[in-house]
Amino acid sequence: MSGVVNETSDYDDGSGSYPVLETSFSKKFKFSFLLACLIPSTICSLTLFYYFIRLSELHRKRHNYAIICLLVCNFLIATTELPVTLTYVHFDQLVPPSSSLCFYWIFMNYLLFPTSGWIMAIASLQRYFFIFHKQFINTHLKHYLPIALPPILLSICCGALVLAMYLRERLGRLIGYSVRWFL
Repeated sequence: MSGVVNETSDYDDGSGSYPVLETSFSKKFKFSFLLACLIPSTICSLTLFYYFIRLSELHRKRHNYAIICLLVCNFLIATTELPVTLTYVHFDQLVPPSSSLCFYWIFMNYLLFPTSGWIMAIASLQRYFFIFHKQFINTHLKHYLPIALPPILLSICCGALVLAMYLRERLGRLIGYSVRWFL
């Protein structure tokens, strides 16, 4: 294996070291692949937004609401979270290296990805009920509550967790205490 060079970085948490093997080719491939997916995704999302706004019969139908929510959530992933991931993959660190950007990235990851999965699950269940059991989704509460309630609760929980982490770090700096998160 004379042509393959592995770049290793050791992570030491006091109990031992764990080598992380990643070639420069794999880093470039990840960055190129994510960037190649990001550009068409953003263009397609903007095109779909245009058609949902322009054609009123699309956004008036109740069976399209979950799809619109999923489109908004995935557009937020592509425009707010993925650029931070791209800079991290490209530079091997957050740019600029700050704890507030790190907390933002954690918050967006723990909020948007589960929300997208939840909306996808609810959308598939609603499609089933719209086709086979229309009488179960006649009220607005039964239709909108499963879509909106879990993402709202998740954002409150994630926000509280990130705020607690941020405050613990700030207070630790004020009193000279070193904060280790994953003990």
